[in-house]
Amino acid sequence: MGWTLGAKREVLKQYESYAYQIVFYLLQSEDGALRAAQEALLELYGSADFYAAAPEEQQKRVKAAAMRHALKALASRPRS
Repeated sequence: MGWTLGAKREVLKQYESYAYQIVFYLLQSEDGALRAAQEALLELYGSADFYAAAPEEQQKRVKAAAMRHALKALASRPRS
């Protein structure tokens, strides 16, 4: 199936708050969480495999991407 921009957006919308919850929990920063969640969803946007996966697998991939981007954000924070 060829995924249109609108169809991809609808799938990603289902996982938007889930991704944000994960990164906010890890970062404890609203701005950082927003940015990391956006980066995670953008990563998934370009993955054809993500859209072909079952919802349970999609959720696992969202969690993995969110955690990856949250950890990347943590690593780039200035140390005090």
